[in-house]
Amino acid sequence: MLTQKSAKSFKVGPSFCNFIMFSKDEKIWIITNYKKENGFSQLRRDFILRFKPVNKKMIPHVMAFSRIVNKFMKKGTVENCKQDCGRKSLPDDKISDVKEHFESNPKSSLRKASIELNMSVSSVHKTLKKTLKFKAYKPTLVQTLKPEHLQGRKAACGNFLKQKDGWQRKIIFSDEKWFTLTPHPNRK
Repeated sequence: MLTQKSAKSFKVGPSFCNFIMFSKDEKIWIITNYKKENGFSQLRRDFILRFKPVNKKMIPHVMAFSRIVNKFMKKGTVENCKQDCGRKSLPDDKISDVKEHFESNPKSSLRKASIELNMSVSSVHKTLKKTLKFKAYKPTLVQTLKPEHLQGRKAACGNFLKQKDGWQRKIIFSDEKWFTLTPHPNRK
């Protein structure tokens, strides 16, 4: 039986229609009672008589019935599948080709690898990230700490330890300006 919680609406073209989450029993009933010659409007009327929705807003739109039937014709099931339903995974030889390519050419780009391996850029990227669990390395510029800086830090820590309780409440920390020891150009 359709409930108020299962009803969701979304915009289709210029008007709104109800997008109903059917139960498995309802989906099976829709598939078994669909006849091409009668069409989806008749199927909708029969559905209303069979399941008796609570209010008018709970009556599914004709498009909801066509989606269920078309999904069954395409996939052969009424089950909801995960996001990658219908997608095929890459063969093991393609995965090993991607791994060998990036182990021998670690500085290669995804585009160059996709051309050399005759694969799409997105397939190479997904193989690296999801299957092979490779991580992107992005070098960042950091400040060089010299021995004098380390001594200054130790002295500051010693001063902090000598302070009375509650001294940290008098300090205002701000992130408005960065002070660098060895400034370099603004690179993003």
